[in-house]
Amino acid sequence: MEQTEERIDMWAHVELFGHQQLAGRVTTKPMGTTIFFQIDVPDGKNGIAFSRIVNASAIYGMTPISEEMARAYARRRGTPAPVPYLLPMPDRKDPPEDETDAEEREIPF
Repeated sequence: MEQTEERIDMWAHVELFGHQQLAGRVTTKPMGTTIFFQIDVPDGKNGIAFSRIVNASAIYGMTPISEEMARAYARRRGTPAPVPYLLPMPDRKDPPEDETDAEEREIPF
């Protein structure tokens, strides 16, 4: 049986395992040999609040909706921010590494 690749580009309400729900523009995102879905969640106005890339196996259900419905959903529910503890702190600056200091340290591997 021949397998064909179908590109998806639509607005949808997406239900993810773990009781998560997102509404936004859904597009396919090939990475290596796997196809992922990118969900661009609107900010309720005319922009994008954030994007989320998920594996197809993480999706429980997907209902096509209009762009207006997705934006209304974002205004009504608010747009959840990405999980902050997984992101690097924006104000943290690593100290500059002195070349002589790096040479003096012994690295076991």
